[in-house]
Amino acid sequence: MITDAAKRKVIALQVSWAALFLWVARHPFRGRFLLLFTGASMWVGNALTSVSLWRFGHGSTGVVVLNLIVGTTIAGLFAVAYVVGGLLVV
Repeated sequence: MITDAAKRKVIALQVSWAALFLWVARHPFRGRFLLLFTGASMWVGNALTSVSLWRFGHGSTGVVVLNLIVGTTIAGLFAVAYVVGGLLVV
């Protein structure tokens, strides 16, 4: 069961990410470092979720490995976007 406090924290986090991404949309190359921060934090969250699933018996090893592969792929795409954004800045 998700508590009301947890729901409020999730809503606050989503609103803050939305505000951050709106700023980056207006100034795309000044905030490209946020891609690395976002990708890294997504990967860490994904890895912690995978370990939690495995540790408490809610997921098999295959599910955990697949979750880590997908998380690593998405974080890698963020890193590629960071590099490509750096190449586009003159």
